[in-house]
Amino acid sequence: MMKASRRVGLLGIIAVLLGFVVVMPSWALTIDPDLCQGNHEGSCPTDPWDWVTAEITGSGTLTMTMTGHLASDSDNRITNWWFNLDPDRVPTGAVLTITQTSLDPLVDKVNSAAADSTNPFTVTISQDSQNVDGGGAYDLEFDFFDGPLAKRFNNSDVLTFTITCSGCSGVFDDTVFDFSSTVPPGGNTPYIGAPGSPHDGQLFNAPFPTIASINPAGHFVAGVAPTAVPAPMSLVLLGSGILGLGVLGRRRFSR
Repeated sequence: MMKASRRVGLLGIIAVLLGFVVVMPSWALTIDPDLCQGNHEGSCPTDPWDWVTAEITGSGTLTMTMTGHLASDSDNRITNWWFNLDPDRVPTGAVLTITQTSLDPLVDKVNSAAADSTNPFTVTISQDSQNVDGGGAYDLEFDFFDGPLAKRFNNSDVLTFTITCSGCSGVFDDTVFDFSSTVPPGGNTPYIGAPGSPHDGQLFNAPFPTIASINPAGHFVAGVAPTAVPAPMSLVLLGSGILGLGVLGRRRFSR
């Protein structure tokens, strides 16, 4: 019996260690309501926060899932979302192939050095080529369809994409989307916190790591610190380890 309990305890310790080692995080990116900006005019969306999130997973081939969080009876819709890419791994001249795997709503085009308006979107990257009115320079823009309501990126719509890269350096994984950079060129125009936002009337100076546009209200900034989301298997291992340690402790206590 003692050998069995030691075996359970040893397995528990191993599972705990694996639970920490095998964590394969994805990155959940959320438009930050605390940095809602009026871009000198307009107001924050009237919908409950958060307005849009993107989850990025994978290595070699990335999967990006964008999810809207807008009320179904609202005219607010996501029209553009700009991203920065790690310049060391996605340099100017690298080519991203971005395939939209969900058919609706539609993406009008994807921009960097030039717009690609066909799916799959084959986009040649030009670092800092997308200048957003006072908000800084970005590397990649998703331009969403803004026509009839049925085709807009709004409500609780979900868009999925696969992304591969030619001409990238190192590992092309879910960390090539650069949300740590705080100094892209440009973006020195002061922003005024929009009426109704947590920073109503306060002055902000761009640049920002990433920015999105939610119309008809205006531009809204995502000051994003990516949130790691552990893979399900890691959570199972971690739980198994904790259970094993508990069994071992109980055996010792009963002695």
